[in-house]
Formats: sequence, structure tokens, C-alpha cells
Amino acid sequence: MSRRGWLLLGAFVAPLAIRTLWFYQGGYTRREPVSTPDYTALRQASPPLGAAVSPAPPSPSADRVVLVDWAHQNRFDVTELEVLGAALGALGARFEVVSAGYDFSALPLEERLKYAAAYVVAAPTQEFTTSEVQAVTRFVERGGRLLVISDPTRGSAFFDIFGFYGGPAFGDVAVANVLLAPHDLAFSEDYLYNLRRNEGNFRNVFLADFADLPITQGLSEVALYGARSVRTRSGIPVLVGDGYTYSSRTDRGGDLAAAALSPQGDALALGDLTLLTPPYHEVADNGRFILNLADFLLGGERLRHLEDFPYLFTQDVEIVESQALPLSADHLLALAAAQDALGPLGRQVRISAAASEGMDHVEFALFDSAEDVQSTLEALGVVLPADSDENKLTLPGFPPFDPTGVGVLLISHDEDGTTLLILAETDTDLQSTFGLVTRRDLSPCFVVGAAAICQVGAADFGFEPNFDFTEPDITDFGTGLFLPTPTPTPFPIPTP
Repeated sequence: MSRRGWLLLGAFVAPLAIRTLWFYQGGYTRREPVSTPDYTALRQASPPLGAAVSPAPPSPSADRVVLVDWAHQNRFDVTELEVLGAALGALGARFEVVSAGYDFSALPLEERLKYAAAYVVAAPTQEFTTSEVQAVTRFVERGGRLLVISDPTRGSAFFDIFGFYGGPAFGDVAVANVLLAPHDLAFSEDYLYNLRRNEGNFRNVFLADFADLPITQGLSEVALYGARSVRTRSGIPVLVGDGYTYSSRTDRGGDLAAAALSPQGDALALGDLTLLTPPYHEVADNGRFILNLADFLLGGERLRHLEDFPYLFTQDVEIVESQALPLSADHLLALAAAQDALGPLGRQVRISAAASEGMDHVEFALFDSAEDVQSTLEALGVVLPADSDENKLTLPGFPPFDPTGVGVLLISHDEDGTTLLILAETDTDLQSTFGLVTRRDLSPCFVVGAAAICQVGAADFGFEPNFDFTEPDITDFGTGLFLPTPTPTPFPIPTP
């Protein structure tokens, strides 16, 4: 190799040799063995688990349905509510999912609420219509229970047609608050956090301050996994954080509630959905809270009104024959219609000469011969024309009125069951009124709670109509236009 080659080789090897001699100072032998952790003694951190709980035995007469909303682009899967569903099933109730689809034979929400005990709405992102909000509000007023759940971890992101992120598009707070507004409840657009004590993450908060209510019985601490705060003016905060539990919206704390009840105690806003789902239902007293939640959903005293027909009956139905309406071939169509309406609900219909125990009843009476139902009428506050000085009929919620051409529907509830009482002035009007019920057509009726008056005959309004049916002379119009007078449509009189 030439001198030039040795120089090049030396220039390449020399830096390597210098670095090796500088950093490498020979072999190393440790005189003592390396200490390692005692891996067998290590324990993985885990949240505190609650004690095993079991629901109370179901009521023998329980036959209740809890509706679960899945028709407003709800950001959850129905299977996530399996723990709550199991608790309801142990109490004799069942879930029924209200989903959005193209099955036009499915019952609308307002119709389903007629037979439901409670309505559960979780993480909705599609607005409720005005009619839906009104139907839910009336449902709660009649003793139904409402549970609305929001969750800051549930949502969707918006991307434009080019795939660029456009920010969050769907949020459940605004949608849920519209449903909660009539009940003095509202969610905040935030999440709760606690930096001092939490369950592995600052957003996983422990709450131990509870209102003294049946829904908090047996609780010492619950764990929430991303919860919104709930605001109410006159309602009842249910699950409240300590002084170190803050809102992400204000970074302030103190008396922040993750759940609250309406002033009447029939609607509940819950700021976390995750605590209801496995395995988080086993942490702390979450399992006990879920059982209490099931009791809450089934704890309403559901008042059945006339618009709930045919769901106002909870037992088999007995149509009681009476002197007011001796059953004959003329009534078979109405009886068949009643059977068709009640049959799909699992209610048997039978005819009897006298009322039996353990059944709901349909009874008839004429205004001038109502001796058989006099005690029921007195309990409802009904005054018949024969008992009035002015020959007027008086019902609760109505002023005295002329009974001519009027059919009356009354509902009586007692410990034995439900009785639908039908009254009218004549046998024909009685049949027509019963026909309205079996056809589920109360459009000719004015309904106030458990009572209704229906026009089933010719009514005398005390004046003569003054309609001019003569076509006008076109020469009377300067423009030469012919403007005929509309022909009035007579009021339809229902037939049995």
C-alpha cells in the first residue's frame, strides 16, 4: 500500500480509536448483585369495589314498560344499559326501545307513552319536536317518570367534504335541556373534575354528598366517569361534589351537582352515562345507585286518563250488562271493537250481569236511572239532572250544562281496579258514546282529566244559524269577479 493509502486509512481509523480509548476503560464487574423489585408483591391499583347488591323481589302485579329513546341520534348503544335493564327486569318491568325507522306501523311516541311507566333519554343529539316535548310533559304530569342522561364523552365530530375537521357538530346539552326545561332542570356545557382525589383520572370524580331521598338510600360514595353538572332553581340536587370538585366551564367548585330531581320529584337529570355501564357499575356504590334508579323509574303513581284508552285498563275487562243497556245484537259491533282494541294488549274481554272482583269494568247508566252506580257518581262529584234544581248535569271540572245530546265518560280508580263509566240521556246516545271509546275517537269530546263530555246527538245551542246561501249577483262587483259565498260544512254527528 502506498504512503497515500496509509494516510487515508489512518485518518479514518484514528477518530474511532480515540473515541474508544476515551470512553471505554475496560470491562465492568459489579461486586454486589443488582436488586430488583419484588414483582410478586406488587398490586395493580384498582378502584374501590362496592358490595354485592340484589334488587327487592318484584311486585306480583307489576306489568310495566320503561321506554328507552333511540330515535334522536342518541350517542350510546342500547346494550350499554343492560345493567339497568337487569335491575328493572328483577322488579317485573322491561325495556322497550323507541327507535327511528321506516316502519310506519310502529306506534308514535305519544301513543307509547300511554302505557309506559317511565321514559329514559340518553345522549340525544337530534332535536325533539314541540309535540314530543308536550307529550312527555303531559306524561310526567300524569305520574310517569322521566330520566334524561347527558355525558360529555359522548358526541360526534364534523368533517367537511374534503375531510377537514370542522369541530364538534352534535352535542346533547341543548337537546336535553329542551326536554328538561318544563321541570326546572338543565345541564351545563362542562365536565366535573377533581385534582385532589379521583379514580385514576382527574375527570373521574368521587361524590359522597347526597340528598336524603329514596334514590340515595344505602349510598356512601359513587364514582362518575366524565360528568356534566346539573342546574336547578327549585329542584333537589341529588349527587353533589365536594369543595375540590370543579367545573371545566368556570374552574370553580362548591355544591356542584351531577344529578338533580325536579321540584315534584318525577324527573331526574343525570350527568354521567358511564357509571351505568360495565364494568364501572361495580365501582364504589354505583351498583346500589342503579338499583335505586330502577326503583325511581317504577315509583310513579301513573294516573290513567281517558286519552290513554285502551291502555287505561291494567287487568282483564268485564263489560257489565245493566238495565240502561241490555246487551243485544245491536251492540255486537261495539263489543267486537272493544275486544279488538284490548286483545292485542293481552286483556281478555267478557260480558257479565254483575261486576266481579279482580277485573276492570265498563258500566253503563242513563241519567234518569243510575241507581246501580250512584255511589261511584257521588265519589266522583257528579250531579245528575234529576238531582239538580235546574235539570243540569254537573261533572268535576265542568260547569252545569244541558245533558241533551251529550254522552259522558268517567274513570274511577280504586284498590280493586279501574272502572269506565258511560252515561247518556237515551239508549241511542249511550251506544254512540260507547262507539267513540271503542273506535278510540274522542274528537267530539271535551276531556278534563278523568271526565269527558261528548256530543253524540243533536245539541240545542239556543240560537238559529243565520247563513245566506244565495249566490251573489256578479253585477254587484265592480271588477266583474264572481266571489261565491262558501257553503258551511255541517258539524259531523258520530254514529255508533
